[in-house]
Amino acid sequence: MLCCARRIEPEPLEKIRVFRTMFHRLLHNRLPLLGTACLAICLAFWLSLGPAAGPAAAQEKAPQGVDRAALEKLVATIENEQERKRLLTQLKALIAAQNATQKTKAPAQPALLERLADRARSLTGSLQDLSAVLSDLPKAWNWLRGRLADDRQRASLVDGVWKTALAILLGLLAEWLMRLLMHGPRRRIEDRESEALAVRTGGLAVRTLLDLLPIAALAAAAYAVLPQLAPGATTARVALTLIFGFVLARAILAVGRAVLAPRIGGLRLLPLSDGTAAYLFVWLRRLANTVVYGAVAIEALAAFDLPVGAHAALLHLLGLVIAVMLIALILQNRRAVAERLREAAEGGGEARTGAWGLRRGVGRLGDLWHVAAIVYVLAGLFVWLVDVEGGFAFLARATLLSAVILLIAMALIAGSGRLLDRLFRIEAALLEKNPGLQQRANRYLVAVRRTVFGAILVVALLAILDVWGFGVAELLQTPAGRALVRTVLVVLVVTVGAFILWEFIETAAARYLSRLDETGEGSRAVRMRTLLPMVEKALLVAIVVVAGMIVLSEIGLDIGPLLAGAGVLGLAVGFGAQTLVKDVITGVFIIVEDSMAIGDFVTVAGRSGVVEDLSVRSVTLRGYSGAKHTIPFSSIGDVENLTKDYSYAVLDYGVGYSENVDAVIAVIREVGDGLRADPDWRDNIVEDLEIAGLQELGDSAVVIRSRFKCRPGFQWGVRREMNRRIKAAFDAHGIEIPFPHTTVYFGEEKDGRLPPLPARMVEDAVRTDLADGNPAEGEP
Repeated sequence: MLCCARRIEPEPLEKIRVFRTMFHRLLHNRLPLLGTACLAICLAFWLSLGPAAGPAAAQEKAPQGVDRAALEKLVATIENEQERKRLLTQLKALIAAQNATQKTKAPAQPALLERLADRARSLTGSLQDLSAVLSDLPKAWNWLRGRLADDRQRASLVDGVWKTALAILLGLLAEWLMRLLMHGPRRRIEDRESEALAVRTGGLAVRTLLDLLPIAALAAAAYAVLPQLAPGATTARVALTLIFGFVLARAILAVGRAVLAPRIGGLRLLPLSDGTAAYLFVWLRRLANTVVYGAVAIEALAAFDLPVGAHAALLHLLGLVIAVMLIALILQNRRAVAERLREAAEGGGEARTGAWGLRRGVGRLGDLWHVAAIVYVLAGLFVWLVDVEGGFAFLARATLLSAVILLIAMALIAGSGRLLDRLFRIEAALLEKNPGLQQRANRYLVAVRRTVFGAILVVALLAILDVWGFGVAELLQTPAGRALVRTVLVVLVVTVGAFILWEFIETAAARYLSRLDETGEGSRAVRMRTLLPMVEKALLVAIVVVAGMIVLSEIGLDIGPLLAGAGVLGLAVGFGAQTLVKDVITGVFIIVEDSMAIGDFVTVAGRSGVVEDLSVRSVTLRGYSGAKHTIPFSSIGDVENLTKDYSYAVLDYGVGYSENVDAVIAVIREVGDGLRADPDWRDNIVEDLEIAGLQELGDSAVVIRSRFKCRPGFQWGVRREMNRRIKAAFDAHGIEIPFPHTTVYFGEEKDGRLPPLPARMVEDAVRTDLADGNPAEGEP
């Protein structure tokens, strides 16, 4: 027994070394299989791998051959004192010049296409290595058959199996006994329910400790029994690996129970339902058991001299299995996570607050999150399969930095949204002076918010790409990158400046019209409302053209041919549209001279009506019968405006020749004074009745003319009312209103007597013609 003890005395140190090596290998190489990565990020990662050509490599040149004559000349120069000093002076000058050039010259960077080609070659080589490793997978089976075929190795394998199994079984027995002892305390803690966070946290911590005690018992019993079985070095290594796997898997599940609390909702700290917690724990158990036991089994086989190729193939196969399980988990929860993201996006309502754009982005992420997650898993699998050195460390670092960048971008979006809402909120005092200012501000608020949010997202995307190795920062520092940044800034400044200029013009026009309305200059305001839209449209076209030309010039397009083409096109249009140009020019002069305005009653080109619209080339009239006339300005010779400033109601009244003119004028004046004093009409009459006097001696009447000065457009109503009152007055005073008479003269006899009317009626003929419906003789 002492001999046996001396024989296994060195083994505890060996076991400790094996345990430590195995532990570090598991943590460093196996557990990262639970992480995920995206394929696009993986490609960026490959682009960033490998040594980049530095400045020295970019400037390095191949040495050129030197002939013998040059060497002899150099020796002669060195031997001569003066020549040697001159050569040293020249060399120092060249060194100084080269140092100055290197200080001002930027280090050369490898071209993007060269980097892409280099990464593609590296990727091709990695894929070839991977195919070679996968081809070694059948070697594992051949190795196992070879081990079982040899008697000595088979006996050694059987001996190691039963000793390892016995140690593990005794450890499991100790775990079971400890679990029985802890069953009562655990049940009492699980049955305790409390809403207090501190009580729940303490209960969960105690329960987790009770879960870890059986695991500690397993480890202690197995590690205590194993030395007593006197295993060999290989058996000890395998047993330690398997025991560590059992302990690690159970420890992971214990931590999972502490976090998820699948069957004890009263102690659960996370806001999860019982079904969700149980579902997540099931998947955690599947993944943990697969990763830990799979890696432990492969390491145990490696202890029995498993070929290196077969070992790598089994590890890659394990990674593939883990990736398939993760993809299945993602697909199972695709809809649930998408609905949860949509609910989070709709939680703030439809109000356009600062976080509205952020919530909208989260809602859209719900439709595509599973694609990104699957690609991330495939990228992690890709890095695992090609055995990239430091690949998972790079992925973890890049993922963490990407998450930080996204969080910063989200915070900036939310903060900038609130700031924009505050900046675009117009004060009440300013709204009183500019009633429509808030509507215009809200119209631009959406565009400004989208622009700011888009800029933040673009910067965040560029930062993420740089984190994943695309070299965005290096590209932006190149002359082309600086030129691109300058172009973007110039385009942004020009666009924003154009919008500000247009808003200033529109606001100035609105304030000018409002000031005209406040000062009571209605006619001028109407004219300006007709003219300003045309001026605004012309200025808008000019601003768009100038800004567009500047933008096209900044992005590298030659605007010279565009300007030449525009000139030729303008010349052709000018010749082909002379009438249109004449319409526009005439219309501008008519509006500027205020010859007519909307609402005036005019007569132009033989048409009369109320002006309904004044466009850039025509005027639209509405006649009394409702007819609509559209008349081009070029066809207008003169304008007769019947409602300009004021109007006259001209009144012509004819009386019989037998009437006293002065008495008739007095009656007309009396009626006019009564109409002028009438409250219903006095506001429409500017001045008292003006009587011009006897206007005409007509064929059957004496015409007396008078007029009322009226407000524009009221002359017709005043004239109709005046005619009504004159008719009543003339009837009351017995003044004759003549109408045309026809006197038939048949001559007279020589003695002065009037002859009788030579007419006779044939009754029978008339009666017959009436019965037949024919006119009598002499009738039309």
